[in-house]
Amino acid sequence: MAVLIPVDSSGNRTILADNLPGGPRRFRTYFSQGEQDGWYLDIFDSAGNVLIRGIRCVPGCPNLVKGQGDDFAGEQLACVVLRGSETAPD
Repeated sequence: MAVLIPVDSSGNRTILADNLPGGPRRFRTYFSQGEQDGWYLDIFDSAGNVLIRGIRCVPGCPNLVKGQGDDFAGEQLACVVLRGSETAPD
């Protein structure tokens, strides 16, 4: 079952998704400028413990969490850009 986690370019923000098969998780999105401008993602458990930090949001990647450990075994995370570019801050 796919779960949509809507994010936008509001900057550094945190979203609680409590309807996930693996349990509640918090997703933090932020834009970083530097060698590779782009949007990044941190994922926390419901207690605020870091599960993954600094995943680059890459549209078209079949699974952003593949190979990220047992916490994400059997899970998939994809990024879709509906407007603009993943390398633009807006």
